[in-house]
Amino acid sequence: MRISLSLLILCSGIASAASVPGENFKKPPVGAEFHGSGVPVPPVPIAPATLKSDAPGAPAPDQVPGPLPAPAVPAPVPVPVPEKKPVAPHSGLASVVPPTINAQDVQKVQADLTALYDKGRLTDASIESFVASVQGTLSRHGRPAVLRPEGMPTDDQVDQNMRSAPMRYEDRLAMVAEILTKNAGVKPEELVYQDVDGQKNIYWVKKGSTDRVIVIGSHHDKVDGPSHGTIDNWTGSMIMAHLSQVMRELDTEATYIFASFAREEDGLLGSAQFVRSLAQDAKQKINAMLNFDTLAVDGTYTLKNTPPWRIYSSQLLLDLFRKVAEAEKLPLEEVELEGGDADSSSFKEFTHAITVLGARPPGIFDKIHSAADNMSEFSLPHYINALKLGVAVLMYLNHHALPPFEAAARS
Repeated sequence: MRISLSLLILCSGIASAASVPGENFKKPPVGAEFHGSGVPVPPVPIAPATLKSDAPGAPAPDQVPGPLPAPAVPAPVPVPVPEKKPVAPHSGLASVVPPTINAQDVQKVQADLTALYDKGRLTDASIESFVASVQGTLSRHGRPAVLRPEGMPTDDQVDQNMRSAPMRYEDRLAMVAEILTKNAGVKPEELVYQDVDGQKNIYWVKKGSTDRVIVIGSHHDKVDGPSHGTIDNWTGSMIMAHLSQVMRELDTEATYIFASFAREEDGLLGSAQFVRSLAQDAKQKINAMLNFDTLAVDGTYTLKNTPPWRIYSSQLLLDLFRKVAEAEKLPLEEVELEGGDADSSSFKEFTHAITVLGARPPGIFDKIHSAADNMSEFSLPHYINALKLGVAVLMYLNHHALPPFEAAARS
């Protein structure tokens, strides 16, 4: 979270085709600018083997001593095996866990459903109907209507990742990369580094079946001095990494860019550099930008538009977050913030953008940019709430594109 100089002075007196993201991404060398990456060729499915019969024909009667043998049994006719259509992970039981059911239970149900499907006794439509009924049952009992993905980190993992926040910038960058590769399963060669005046942006691309792009942003730098940068903004970088962990193995329509920017505290320099590296057609493919900054203190908040201050959030995304939060029964409030800025502002001129916070203004300024910014201010329940909300919104945006962005209608 970047604070304006004027607000700091006031407070002291009182007491985020060729160059289309995800379609033609190619990992540049370390320190290179944003380009694109090749799309891996999917493995060719192997068709089921044709059934054969080794049953011999009946021998001639004059070759058989004694009684005639029983008539020969005709060879069985091969039965065509219908190709099994995989159930998309986002809509079946393979990758979701209801809050009160453990992974082993889900795996057993999945195995039973797969067996029935293979025998032709279960159709895609009946699976979807079953999942819908489970969602309805959970919703009627006050539980989230969207089933919880298996990739969600455990509480212990979140706590361990949060406590790993280093003080030195170089160590923070290295730790983000380590958590993305070890916990989220991102391959080291998928990580892209982009130079920003001596620091580096780090991001990776999760390719979907379309070139409609959703950017998930955060920043990993911190202010100089005694601040540990735990809240501002190790929380945001970890949300980005944990969302990567959830979405990594899912088959998606949307293409996702998971990014942690550098030099946010110096004036949004990392996100601005990322945007400058995009060709115009690449910008047009970005359908939304979700920025996570300064989370997990006393709630989950979206920053609403407050003229004449900077525009923080697209009204469409404000409405979407509110509706998703209501459907999922997740606490969320809209708040105003004067005197600060965030990486979503680097995207606001050409796409729908929003910033999600976890500390209520104006008290947020008592928590950050000082020695008070440490693990003692971190709330695991508020972090998990923000993470669940992020997952639910990403799942929605996977299937529902936002209308084309019009800069004149953003306020």
